[in-house]
Amino acid sequence: MADNFTKITEHLYKFCDTCNVYVIKDGDRGILIDAGSGKVLDYLDQIGISRIDWVVHTHHHRDQCWGDYKLIEKGAGIAVPEYERYLFEEVEEFWNHRRIYDNYNDRNTFFSIGKNIPVKAILQDYEAFTWHNHKLEIVPAKGHTMGSIALVAEIDGKKIAFTGDLIYEGGKLYQLHAMEYSYGDMIGLLFTHQSIRKLAFKAPNLFLPSHGPIIE
Repeated sequence: MADNFTKITEHLYKFCDTCNVYVIKDGDRGILIDAGSGKVLDYLDQIGISRIDWVVHTHHHRDQCWGDYKLIEKGAGIAVPEYERYLFEEVEEFWNHRRIYDNYNDRNTFFSIGKNIPVKAILQDYEAFTWHNHKLEIVPAKGHTMGSIALVAEIDGKKIAFTGDLIYEGGKLYQLHAMEYSYGDMIGLLFTHQSIRKLAFKAPNLFLPSHGPIIE
């Protein structure tokens, strides 16, 4: 019984943690879309998975990635958005710089992880990440963070969009304050609008956000 998972399709599951963790399954192997706290590792046997090969991240915020350390210990590789790579593998240097100087207009990186995370693969805009027979198209989704991506894949005959924190159920935003890239400008709203329009052209059947319910 997969008591801790919501089955979306035959090979796709949702696990609720500090963020929604999505599991794509092939045989007894799997990949994760974001990792949350890593608690998903304790329950993978419920869906017949013995190993996670990859964690594929939509953005760098710690609620998405603080479980990466546990997953790396279990042999998983970490794949991250190209423009947020430094906020994974060089994040300690980022925080050291912030102690020396800060222009106080950066609202977009405060939720970064505290310790470096080794990165094994880079997710470049408009390229694809392939695992077994699954191909994840990488769509830039700037808005919630400056380097966020969405991932679009066909799984069990459905076109699925893993959207990170770009959108929330009911046409809402997950965090309004993340839109304020500098004092009072809310330019993140413009980026979010552009990213949603771009993603809409992919015509997904399901939007799978990092927080909240699945969007049909």
